[in-house]
Amino acid sequence: MKWQNIVELAREMAATEPSDHLHQAKLRMAVGNAYYAMYHALARSNADLLIGPSETEGETPEWSRVYTALGGDSAFELMQADFSRQPETMRRFVDVFLAAHHQRLLAEEDPTTTLTADQARDCIDRAEVAISEFLSIEPERRRAFAVHLLLYRPSEGMTGTGEAAVRP
Repeated sequence: MKWQNIVELAREMAATEPSDHLHQAKLRMAVGNAYYAMYHALARSNADLLIGPSETEGETPEWSRVYTALGGDSAFELMQADFSRQPETMRRFVDVFLAAHHQRLLAEEDPTTTLTADQARDCIDRAEVAISEFLSIEPERRRAFAVHLLLYRPSEGMTGTGEAAVRP
């Protein structure tokens, strides 16, 4: 799944008219899709860096295995580690990912949440910028980040710093 397609779909949903009886549902889905765009961009980056770039997803069983190894909840937990020694673009990606995860939960699970189109568009914009910046980080740093997310040491616990895997 290409993150750009998910962003495009999110933008279409965020463009809903307030008179549309599905207005809130579409805005909620747009916010959720901003998070999913980040998730899928990260999963593709991991697979491309650890196995090799793939023109088509699922080209090899190994590529698919790495792509699907990233779990949303475990990625969320592991991203709460200390990344202060990482490049600013990496820290921004982590911050936006964590915020998008939280916003997705509110949008998808909290029935009292009401969104505006501006809020949905802002969430999408921040995700798109964070993804673009993340993908511009040197492959070696993104590979180390992938290893941190996919191969954490159980002795560290889910919120361990992972400094051995992500050391600059």
